Amino acid sequence: MVMKALAITDHVNMFGVFKFVAEAGKHNVKPIVGCEFYVVEDRHKKQFTKDKKISDITNFYWQNAEGYKNW
Repeated sequence: MVMKALAITDHVNMFGVFKFVAEAGKHNVKPIVGCEFYVVEDRHKKQFTKDKKISDITNFYWQNAEGYKNW
């Protein structure tokens, strides 16, 4: 089986993306990069209660450099 594209999702940062994109290019595979982010209602809030959860998590993926720049 030949993979035409492959995706990576880093957690909170994108440090793994650089090596991933370089290696994918060597093997003629289209890299799709993504990152998992925490989403909070108020980023300045320092304390949370049991009733209010700290955050939600969402994933963003970029199909190409233009999509990343538009984010």
